[in-house]
Amino acid sequence: MGFTREMFRHNEVIYPVVEMTCPMCNKTFTPNKEQRRAMAVGKQNTCFCSVECYRKHCSTNRRGANNPHWKGGVVDISGYTAVTTNRYRAAGYINEHILVAEQQAGRKLLPNEVVHHINGDRKDNRAENLVIMTRSDHMRLHATERHNQRRNANGNTGHEGNTKKATS
Repeated sequence: MGFTREMFRHNEVIYPVVEMTCPMCNKTFTPNKEQRRAMAVGKQNTCFCSVECYRKHCSTNRRGANNPHWKGGVVDISGYTAVTTNRYRAAGYINEHILVAEQQAGRKLLPNEVVHHINGDRKDNRAENLVIMTRSDHMRLHATERHNQRRNANGNTGHEGNTKKATS
């Protein structure tokens, strides 16, 4: 689209006024100055008659795979893989290991249950690597593991304190 001399006034561009149809409600409207400028420079290809129509467009057309920031529905949260689902939780993401364990057990986890990774790899969400445990059993298991690691790191076998020197 070419600009004519009449479109310039005091170093300000006057953008042509054209009637448009709102893609959401099919209402005919006249775009405001900002919308006309954006269309003229190629920054915007769709205009809406109202903020409500724009919000409706964004809420329906920019969710999931249609969102430009979509990463395939998988994110990393504290080392755990989380996936999108509407099946169990109202929120959009659930940790994958919880989803796999619930599917394996055929029920949702109870409030006092957690999922333990047998090999300790938070990314390994195979069903054979996951065990449902109570919170207290899970804490006891990791406390025992930490205790054993500290003993082995110090070179203690647990018997040094019980030995007596032989007297001659």
